[in-house]
Amino acid sequence: MGKKKLAQQVKDHWDLKLIKGELDFIIIDNSNSGSFDQFLKNYLAHSESYHSDKMFVIIKGMLGKFQSFCQKGEIRMLSDLKTVHIQKHLDNLTCASKTRRNHLGEIKRMFDYAIRLDLLQRNPCDIITVRKNRNEPKRDHRLLKDLDLKLINEYGEPYSLFYDMLLYTGLRAGDVALLTYGNINFQKGCIESLIRKSRKIHEFPLAVHLLERLK
Repeated sequence: MGKKKLAQQVKDHWDLKLIKGELDFIIIDNSNSGSFDQFLKNYLAHSESYHSDKMFVIIKGMLGKFQSFCQKGEIRMLSDLKTVHIQKHLDNLTCASKTRRNHLGEIKRMFDYAIRLDLLQRNPCDIITVRKNRNEPKRDHRLLKDLDLKLINEYGEPYSLFYDMLLYTGLRAGDVALLTYGNINFQKGCIESLIRKSRKIHEFPLAVHLLERLK
């Protein structure tokens, strides 16, 4: 049995025991169960059991930053953590809005776990919004100019088919990278592709230029 499948079975088993109120599988130091540091330690042990090593390192890093914020603010008890503290922590993060939303998502999952253990009554993350960082650089989206196309044509020969697919289909770079000859319907003259964002199969007519290059 693979590690991922085994982890899912363990998670399902633990979820069932939580629903039944059987908490014998959770090791909690009752003398210090109200402290945030102790709760976080237990949550990370729980989280590690059903995440990949790479994902767990990311989760541990995000929650580690939140723990440091709490320690600096001398917030020691889980019950003392309020919405205003989490909002301030997110506002202080020097990263893109999307990354801060990921931080919020993981903190919210941590508090959901506390609710399931009857350590809290409500999740303080429920009414939080991620504010856009004023200093966050704006992405420069612009149309390709003649110079851009010239450089691509002169130096992009190994990837010229890739560039042509982007230009003539309008597909995202990630979706083009996933295409195989199995996606090309030469009889209909189109691409049959699963678009990851919409999770639907789409047909894209192929220009004659592309069909000739692909044959």
